[in-house]
Amino acid sequence: MGTLDFVNLILYDYYPTTGAHAQFNANNDHTRSSKSGIASWTNAGVTANKLILGIPLFGKKWTLLDENKNGIGAPVVSYDGVVPYNNIPGADSGTYDSSTISQYLADGTSWFG
Repeated sequence: MGTLDFVNLILYDYYPTTGAHAQFNANNDHTRSSKSGIASWTNAGVTANKLILGIPLFGKKWTLLDENKNGIGAPVVSYDGVVPYNNIPGADSGTYDSSTISQYLADGTSWFG
């Protein structure tokens, strides 16, 4: 790896619906994670100081099937697109999920991850 300057890692978009899209740790329900992605590169011989971690500065919005079932993995009726972080209403007051080390926001039937 003497000629490698760096590797850009995209550490998000792990799940297609209301999953933890940029979770750092995996859990029993959500096995993809930034931690495992980093480990796969370092286990292959890339030194950690060569890794550049990409993080999302946006959220993805879905419409929930039931606003009372609004956690990680909640059922949805539609995907409503990508939303810039600064356009997510109340983004700083979302729910922190300690098992995945990720955050989401449920507002009525709107879900942002």
